[in-house]
Amino acid sequence: GILRHPETGAVAGSPFLKGIVVFIFVTFAIPGFVYGRVVGTMKNDRDVIDAMSKSMSSMGMYIVLVFFAAQFVAFFKWTNLGTILAINGAALLQTLSLTGPEVFVLFILMCAMVNLTLGSSSAQWAVTAPIFVPMLMLIGYAPETI
Repeated sequence: GILRHPETGAVAGSPFLKGIVVFIFVTFAIPGFVYGRVVGTMKNDRDVIDAMSKSMSSMGMYIVLVFFAAQFVAFFKWTNLGTILAINGAALLQTLSLTGPEVFVLFILMCAMVNLTLGSSSAQWAVTAPIFVPMLMLIGYAPETI
């Protein structure tokens, strides 16, 4: 089709995927502007700019959170610290014979402690997942169990 890569025919690397951001923006911006004009909340270009800046003002905290979460994940990937902690933690749990439901009680208590310092659930998951998902997989629990 016309939206596929001209040489390979694949969707990856196609003009469609290269322009998807513009496509999504236009898909939502035009109906939003038309709606604003019909109800009378957007009378000129200044009203559009004010509405866009108001909607983006709440994104500041999230952007800062994502920045530090990404740094943490990149640090764990670069040092392999998550893998090391997961392997050693799984070995410790097996040595202590803690492979049943008590593991999840300890995991919930640990998450409660992390929750005292990190209010965001996405940040909490970014911190705990690189360690605990592989650790619990090594003792026999599937990732969807967590």
